[in-house]
Amino acid sequence: MMIESMAGKSGALHGFCHDATPFTFSEEEPAIDHFGEMLTRDPLSLQVRTTGPIDQLTHQPVKGRKRAGGIRFGEMERDALIAHGTSFLLQDRLLNCSDRSMVCYLCIIRAHICTNCGSILSPVLEKPPSATAAVSSESRRKWTCITCKRTDCISIITVPYVFRYLIAELAAMNINVEMKIK
Repeated sequence: MMIESMAGKSGALHGFCHDATPFTFSEEEPAIDHFGEMLTRDPLSLQVRTTGPIDQLTHQPVKGRKRAGGIRFGEMERDALIAHGTSFLLQDRLLNCSDRSMVCYLCIIRAHICTNCGSILSPVLEKPPSATAAVSSESRRKWTCITCKRTDCISIITVPYVFRYLIAELAAMNINVEMKIK
C-alpha cells in the first residue's frame, strides 16, 4: 500500500502512468527506492506540522493553512490505521503530536483517577497546612478522592486534554462518567 501511494503521488507530480505489475522491480532495484527518488526530485508542499497554534478551549491543533494549522485526523483515518494494525501511529498522531507537543506534559495529560469510584474529576491534591510548608512538603502531599474520601486508590493515567474537557462538560450536564481501570 505504501509503494502504491508513492507511485501514485510521483505519477501525479511528474505526469507519468506507472505499471502496477508486481514483477517489474527486483531486489537489486526495489520499487520503494525508485519511487522514493522520484518523490525527492521535487519538493512536496504538504500541509503538515509538529507544533503550532492550538485552540485555547480544546488544546487541539487549529485547522486551516492560513492559520498555520494542520490537516485534521478524522474518524476515517483512524479506522484505516486500526485496520492496518498500526496502534502506535494512532497514539502518536492523536495524543503525542496533538496534545503532548502543544501543552504541559504533567498538568494536562497525566490524569489522576480514583480506581474505587472510577472518577477522573474527584481526585484532588491535599493542601499543605501552611504556605511556608508548601515547598518543603510538596513530595509528601497526597491525592485524595473527594467522593470516596480515600487516598489509597488513586492511579495515574495518560489521556488527551480534550478527553478531560469532555468529562468536565458532561459533569456540568449532570452526566457521570465512570471509568474502569485494569
